[in-house]
Amino acid sequence: MRQEYESIDWDEKRNRIVITKQEYINTGDVAGIEGVREKLKQRLAEIIRQVKALKLEAENIKALLNKLEGKAGPIGPAQKHPSESQS
Repeated sequence: MRQEYESIDWDEKRNRIVITKQEYINTGDVAGIEGVREKLKQRLAEIIRQVKALKLEAENIKALLNKLEGKAGPIGPAQKHPSESQS
């Protein structure tokens, strides 16, 4: 979706380096600035949802690691939940 272009040139008159950066964003089939703005807002919302989901997953993993931190050696077999036991 995004392309960057950079050129580096020497300015002999002023004895300095000139760095020119350009960034291109492919807007697909969207025409007009309002369409582009809406498409970027949708992409931003999608990124925010992904970050929130990853944050929740990271918190769950961290909680599990904290629970396992006190255990030494391999983890034992899973125990049956009381509701799964036969009477």
